[in-house]
Amino acid sequence: MLEALSKSSSIHEEKKQNQGFRSRILENYFQDKGCKCTEAAPPSQHLLNFAIYCHFFTALLGQDHGTRPKYQHGLKAIASSCPHLSEVCLRRCQNVSDEGIVALAQQCRLLQIINISGCLGVTDASLQALGKNCKFLHSVDFSATKVSDAGVIGLVNGVCSHNLKEIHMDRCVNLTDEAVESVLIFCPHIFILLFHGCPLITDRSREALQQLVCPNQMKQVTWTVY
Repeated sequence: MLEALSKSSSIHEEKKQNQGFRSRILENYFQDKGCKCTEAAPPSQHLLNFAIYCHFFTALLGQDHGTRPKYQHGLKAIASSCPHLSEVCLRRCQNVSDEGIVALAQQCRLLQIINISGCLGVTDASLQALGKNCKFLHSVDFSATKVSDAGVIGLVNGVCSHNLKEIHMDRCVNLTDEAVESVLIFCPHIFILLFHGCPLITDRSREALQQLVCPNQMKQVTWTVY
């Protein structure tokens, strides 16, 4: 029995060492390519290669890669190869669109944090897919995108509604008071809500905050009065 336990422990330790070794190889590889790597931050032209090795990765921290045409295909490859992703940051990755985000939502259902701010190709379909598939999602940043009320409603009325705690939807020019009210109605644990710079949102949202949110619940709220 002791021998069996020893062998099992040895195998487990060897597996951890192999994963660590592969992680260091990937980190060195992406650093050699001039890419900052926290756990995984591959530039667009290396996403397909990266996807082969990244099954055990939990975070994809991207950067602004402009409009490189291969990025979308690489993002879909990452989605299919990394089912354990819990954090994704694609801030200002201009070539990211609904196709890539929907793939992430459908295949990476352990997502907890996603930042797609400034991704101009992202629309309501991305938020609706996240709301439909990602029940553990608690922090979403889709600021400065083209989403509308329909996308926000699809997100906050989905499987993650009771887990959502932080939403950044500032500088979304298509959002109205209906989006803010939907967040306040369907997300009882929300405590950070940013919606400044949204020209269609009126004082009605401020009144909704007072009526629908418990005192001292919110830790941070920002809005702009036009």
